[in-house]
Amino acid sequence: MLKYYLAEAVVTKQSIFLSSADENTEKIIKELPGSLTTATVSAVTHVSSNKPDSESAAVEDKDEKMKIAWRYQNQKKVQGAPIVSQFGHYYDLTRTMDPNLLDPDLIFHGPAIDLNSSSSFSESPPHMNKHYQSLFLNIRDRIREGGFSTSHHAEKRSILRIGVYWCAADCSNLQNLSI
Repeated sequence: MLKYYLAEAVVTKQSIFLSSADENTEKIIKELPGSLTTATVSAVTHVSSNKPDSESAAVEDKDEKMKIAWRYQNQKKVQGAPIVSQFGHYYDLTRTMDPNLLDPDLIFHGPAIDLNSSSSFSESPPHMNKHYQSLFLNIRDRIREGGFSTSHHAEKRSILRIGVYWCAADCSNLQNLSI
């Protein structure tokens, strides 16, 4: 699901902040699924929706032959089928994303989450897990610096999609988990 989420960000030209505990974030980005073109998707949906069943064809013929009341004779026919709108994009899991679509200016790699470190931050709030302190601070800084905060006034607002891959890879190393 994370790869679909990130692939949608790439296709819609949104910024990405990605971090992981055990996977190389560069590798995750390179393995994003390839986007299908609109023409390919419409061809597939057109073929599947263009199979009229005999029952609906018979009803349409009967409707055509029905006599229309005189006051409705000159009215336009109402389109019976709802208009289909597309939300999101379609992806092909057998292909990877075209590297030309990946804009390095929109992809930010967070720090690797080191679950084995025992370092603590002096400014760490008591309610925050020390293992994730660096990650949270980096996310906060990226939001502030990139103008993604809701308090930042900009003409054109953009979205920062945050992806954290496998953040609790080894839960046995976590002490006093409180996020």
